[in-house]
Amino acid sequence: NVGATGSTSGTCATGTIYNDVFYRYTAPAYGQCTISTCGAATFDTVISVFAGSCSTSLVRIACNDDGSGCAGLTSSVTFPTVCGYQYTIVVGGYGPTSRGSGTLTFTQTGTSCAPPNDNCSGATPIAVGPTVVRNVDATGSAPFNCGTGTIYKDVWYSYVPQFTGPTTVSTCGSVNFDSMIGIYRNGCGSGQVAVACNDVANGCGDRKST
Repeated sequence: NVGATGSTSGTCATGTIYNDVFYRYTAPAYGQCTISTCGAATFDTVISVFAGSCSTSLVRIACNDDGSGCAGLTSSVTFPTVCGYQYTIVVGGYGPTSRGSGTLTFTQTGTSCAPPNDNCSGATPIAVGPTVVRNVDATGSAPFNCGTGTIYKDVWYSYVPQFTGPTTVSTCGSVNFDSMIGIYRNGCGSGQVAVACNDVANGCGDRKST
């Protein structure tokens, strides 16, 4: 924060963070994040964490002046995180002359942002009727046999038919992304066989499948 000039008020017991610099952090998991200068800065640090971004109303959720067990009046703060949520981090000095350099370390714990049916083994059971599809933060990809080669950001569902006959699976007019559908049988192992697939369905526009 050498050369920094601003200050942020109303944080921790110190009242003001001097010579502050700002960082933006998007949580990659539901869990906890620890942000620390513990033993790794040359000046008396203060860290404050706010929910939201500078373009919105910032709400302070955590702050620390002198972290427990931290050498040299450095800091460490832990706060709960929501996957994909953006946090604003303010780092500065305890007093007007508190300036220096150091290392800011982020440690994240918790479950990932990936949906529970991100993999075939976690396929969500479904029945006849509508099902909400969400592939935001999906990580995997599945083999595809309609000429495109791969389904990206895939999520998995399992369906057990109640009678013999044709079955239609469709996102026609009901999703906001360029969807693909692959149908497999024989579970998730090496014996899995693709039985049907579609990229763009007739009458569904250019981004829907059936």
